This record gives sequence, C-alpha cells and structure tokens, in this order.
Amino acid sequence: MDFCTESTIIKLDDQWLITGDPTEGALQIAVEKLEFKKNGWQVSIVVPFESENQLMAVQAKNGSKKLHSC
Repeated sequence: MDFCTESTIIKLDDQWLITGDPTEGALQIAVEKLEFKKNGWQVSIVVPFESENQLMAVQAKNGSKKLHSC
C-alpha cells in the first residue's frame, strides 16, 4: 500500500508510470494488482523521512483496524 511513500504511480493503457523511487513504485503496483481497497483509511505520519536513518513511519486507521508501516 502506498501509505508510507513519496512515490506515485499512474496506469496508462497497459503501462505503469512511476515517479520517485522505483522500488516503492513497484510495491505500489503490486498493491494495485492485488486490488487492495484504500478507501476509508486515515493516514498520519508518525516519523517523517530522515535521510540519516533512511526511515519513515506512518499509522493508518480504518474504524477499529490499524496498520503501521515503515
């Protein structure tokens, strides 16, 4: 899922266009192909990206469901 990324993807015909990190884009494409439903999720940044640690963390909530992603 694209909760913890700064990359974007767009599907044009049968091709995917990625802006940003290609690995993050590939993960987003996999999520799209698995048809994960992103509606209803509220995302908050827990730890913003820091180049020193090469890490970013978010928390996503949808009702009583919670996801944490780094």
